[in-house]
Amino acid sequence: MVCCTPKIFKSQQFYLMDKKTKKKLEVLRQRLEKTQKILAAARQQTDEADEVEKIEQQISDIKAEISKLKNSK
Repeated sequence: MVCCTPKIFKSQQFYLMDKKTKKKLEVLRQRLEKTQKILAAARQQTDEADEVEKIEQQISDIKAEISKLKNSK
């Protein structure tokens, strides 16, 4: 017996989101990229060890928010 609900693949998931969610994901991805560049620069400067930990926490927060948005729909 075949199930009547269609499967949604991850590549199709983005197209099924509303405009507001798509925009928020786009902004979060940009913020993630920017924060990762800041982290790379902070690792080269070893004068403040706390800064690296704070930036890593920001990155994990951004990734969690992206994951939450992707799984919400």
